[in-house]
Amino acid sequence: PGSTGYFDIIIETVNVDVDYNVEIVDSKEETDLQDLVLKQYELNDSGTRVNITNHTYSQDFTKNTERTKIRFYFVWDDDPTTEP
Repeated sequence: PGSTGYFDIIIETVNVDVDYNVEIVDSKEETDLQDLVLKQYELNDSGTRVNITNHTYSQDFTKNTERTKIRFYFVWDDDPTTEP
């Protein structure tokens, strides 16, 4: 309880000919891990963290982007009043 961490997703799309959308949903329907919550994300080591709302991250990206790094920050939330 109270632990925090992050994980990275790196997308290489140099040869992609269409714009695209990335959507990550923090769904609790198919897991027993109810207390792990995505809280924020950061794009390309910008140093700016953005809060995730409604348990969903969604972003449009432009075709032929050399590299996109999305860092997701999570927290272990053991508070019974915030459980889904």
